[in-house]
Amino acid sequence: MLRVCLVLLAFPALVIGAGSQEKDEDPFNVDFFCGWGGYYRPMEWTPVEIGISSTLTEPFAGLITVSAQQDGLNTMNVNHEFVLTPDIPLHLPLVTKFAFTADKCSVRLVDKDQGRTQWSQEYELWGMETNNRFITVVNENDLLIGLIGSGKFGLLRLPKQSKCMSHRGQGGVFLGDKLPRMVPWDWTGFVPLDLLILYDPDWNLFNSQQIKAIAQWISNGGKLLLIPSSHPLAAANPIAQMLPFELQDVKQMTVPSEILEKLGLVGGQAETVTGWSIVPKSEAHFFQFEASDENKCLFAVGYSGFGRVGVLAFDPAAMSDRQRDNSASFWIHCIKQVLEYSDSL
Repeated sequence: MLRVCLVLLAFPALVIGAGSQEKDEDPFNVDFFCGWGGYYRPMEWTPVEIGISSTLTEPFAGLITVSAQQDGLNTMNVNHEFVLTPDIPLHLPLVTKFAFTADKCSVRLVDKDQGRTQWSQEYELWGMETNNRFITVVNENDLLIGLIGSGKFGLLRLPKQSKCMSHRGQGGVFLGDKLPRMVPWDWTGFVPLDLLILYDPDWNLFNSQQIKAIAQWISNGGKLLLIPSSHPLAAANPIAQMLPFELQDVKQMTVPSEILEKLGLVGGQAETVTGWSIVPKSEAHFFQFEASDENKCLFAVGYSGFGRVGVLAFDPAAMSDRQRDNSASFWIHCIKQVLEYSDSL
């Protein structure tokens, strides 16, 4: 996986094309989404979300097949059995692979009982005919960040204000967001990400498969930046269990001027925030620990399995307006700490 650092840079906004195409033929209506916010890495696992609704009056047992060019020689066919209940839309989170040159992706619904195709659609991934690009390539020297939850405190502007530097050269910064209901159910759906940011997510909107997928991905080497903010993380949550830290009670904290400057923010005077008490677990192996004058942890980074996790105790959007112009340097500092190795403990 690519190891990168971020630096500030102003350049024009990146425009993505993502959405759905519909084929208004009865009895099925199918929505198709792919990638993280329309971004994907060629020949790596990519999440695909299929939404199916119908005007059927009886349950339909079907097989969905998603076909796309995987590389220069092979086509990947992903098959998934399902049962569609009348008046209840069905969401199918799948994963597949797209080649750099893949221009089309076909989706087919087959009646399992009769073995006949009931619905099919071919989607133009590059939008050559519709001028609407479905997916955008993220190269090896680019940084791909997945976002679930809020995009406050200038996070959504980060791709415009930064660039990625690695041993391969300069690359872009891409941020693809997902609603909780569209988060992958399998850890492979997170594989293309260099970093996942969970910014004050509403945990009640996730199902158990999604939470387990995130935890498994981190354990396998994924990188997570968590900002819990207003939504408590239950101790029984698999993500809480794999964190190298415990999130205890909510307290008022003072962020000293020198820590603000270290975080890339404006110093001169302290900021008062409300945040979660972060306490390292007894077996935790952490290498970054920013604390306030009251010895309250503000930001910590530690290892979890083969992955790394950063936890920010407070919501940066709650700070005074004087900090907003420095939001990009703040996020760059936090992201670099999660992505880069460090010899300090």
